[in-house]
Amino acid sequence: MDPTSKRARPPPEVSNARRLLILSLRYAISPKEYAVLRRRVLLKGPESLRAATPSKTQFDAVCYEPGRDDYLPAASRAGLRVFLLSNIILASWDVVAGRLARRRRQGSSGGNDWAKKAIETTTRTTLFKSPNFLFSLSLSTLVIAHRLLYKFFFRLRENLLLPQARTFRLRHPKVAKLFLSRFSPSIGSALAGLALLIHPPGDRRVTVSAWTFVKASEFCYNRLEDEGWFQNKPWWFGSWMLFPITSGQLLYSFVFDRDCFPSEYGSFIMGYSKEYVQTRPVGYPEHLQWPGTYDIVDSIGKIAGLNYPPFNSAILYPDANPLPKSLQLISPIVSPAHPTITSLQCALLHPQDPSCLKTYLAFWASEFTSVAKFLSVVYAISWLPRYKVFLRNPAGALGKLSKSTLLTTTFITGSIGTSWGMTCLFQKLLPRHFLPKGRYWLGGFVGGLWALVDSRGGRGNFLYSYRVGLISAWKVLVKKGYVKGLKNGDVYLFILSLAIINSLFDTGEHAISGSFSRKVLSSVRGRGLKDPVKEAEKALDKGKGKEVETGEVVTVGEK
Repeated sequence: MDPTSKRARPPPEVSNARRLLILSLRYAISPKEYAVLRRRVLLKGPESLRAATPSKTQFDAVCYEPGRDDYLPAASRAGLRVFLLSNIILASWDVVAGRLARRRRQGSSGGNDWAKKAIETTTRTTLFKSPNFLFSLSLSTLVIAHRLLYKFFFRLRENLLLPQARTFRLRHPKVAKLFLSRFSPSIGSALAGLALLIHPPGDRRVTVSAWTFVKASEFCYNRLEDEGWFQNKPWWFGSWMLFPITSGQLLYSFVFDRDCFPSEYGSFIMGYSKEYVQTRPVGYPEHLQWPGTYDIVDSIGKIAGLNYPPFNSAILYPDANPLPKSLQLISPIVSPAHPTITSLQCALLHPQDPSCLKTYLAFWASEFTSVAKFLSVVYAISWLPRYKVFLRNPAGALGKLSKSTLLTTTFITGSIGTSWGMTCLFQKLLPRHFLPKGRYWLGGFVGGLWALVDSRGGRGNFLYSYRVGLISAWKVLVKKGYVKGLKNGDVYLFILSLAIINSLFDTGEHAISGSFSRKVLSSVRGRGLKDPVKEAEKALDKGKGKEVETGEVVTVGEK
């Protein structure tokens, strides 16, 4: 049989009804996906379904007709995938978070903001009012709009560069200059960020905007570093320097403005502060009240507001009332405190031991192993996508995993413990009326210096804390009236950050750190989930291989 006969075969006839069906389906699934779906699902259904199912040849013939553009259907398919995937991830997270929150709430005596919020998110709501549905819809709309806008501005710039558009350029020089800029597709496509308005205002939308802003800042730093702006930087210069400032701000808002503090961050800190936050003792009578964890934190702020009153032990002075009226809630903790303690704050934080130093050392002994266990699980999970590297060199991978766990454990344990310990140290060094509230910012700053230990591998942790700190600081400023919130300001910040990221990507992909980020940015341009940096490296390696082979042939010929 002549192999060219297949190429010359005329396309199959497709009825108008079936053609409309295929044209509609291609906005949801690609020809390859349809082939799999048809083979594994549709052909195994009832006879009526099999008869109405277009063949693969018919589907391909309609989709690949000459002159048919697949850009819009491809954008629709990408948006649909994002919608379904984000819905699945958010729903799964709500289920897991809800179960963990209920367990935590049952096992704790005090109020837990994170648990309450997680339980609230799992309550059933109308589909079209569900935060998960609206967030997924905004993301999918963003992907589709970004693809279409990028192509529109890219084609517009190409057409304006043609000789036929010279008259337009001369008549409208300002407009032509605007759209002829190499940044016009990058900035124009960022207007797709308006899709974030579909999601109602709230913490999730603010988090997305802040995350994008921090990423844009990180990529700008990468570009400056690539251009040689930081060639002679000292060894200690790095992203870890963000953490002390962030830690100081977060500790301050944690004590004095807890409504502006991220609840999940606070739950993590309180979960590893058992030496300083006294839990309900085993066997304590059920009918007696015991302050919750956040009641203790609120009392610390009240003690600072009272300029750190001295502690009068109820054991030595049973007739005297050792507590002001606003602090009666912590009486079960401080009343039996060690009589040699002189500071009310120390009596609240470590009532059983009068030594602040011993308490600090006991914190290291108890919490270091707990943090290490938690991080070992987290880092082990993070290595799952890289299992091939692990199987190739198990000893080296285990060494890296152990080193990362040890350094991050030291950083987190030291940061939390030192922040608590500095509150006791300031009681010894500073007068009662000197910086009663500001010393918490200083304590958090000093505790944050432990970030230097994990300066080489903790960039992700530092940027996460920086993002959380930015959101918290903004909320504090708005709460105290120092700044006025802008309606939908988070969306405008998101659009600006997206425009910066797009511009950096289009002018040099190396500034975008992370292969996944580059794949996403390439995908929202309609180029597929491809990393342009790795693609260029592969092409370069292939070119070098060919050059080596050619060189060997030439050398042999000369010999």
